[in-house]
Amino acid sequence: MACNLPVFSSRVGDVEERLQGVFPSKITERKTKELGEALFEILAFNQRFNGREKIEELSLESITQRLLSVYRNVLKRNGHRRRI
Repeated sequence: MACNLPVFSSRVGDVEERLQGVFPSKITERKTKELGEALFEILAFNQRFNGREKIEELSLESITQRLLSVYRNVLKRNGHRRRI
């Protein structure tokens, strides 16, 4: 995804969530014929896709900012004025 290359996959882990809104991508059952058809379909588009935009939410910077926000909110609720 980070290379903006098309992705096809069977349903495992959080792949459906990760590929939501990513084009072109394809999720199939874990069957040889379906995986082959998905690969053929993806390659027929002959273009890169928008995967890098989607994967950005998992970047170190993005995760760091979200964690800092959680810590700041906890400290704020507990009356701490210290800056993080």
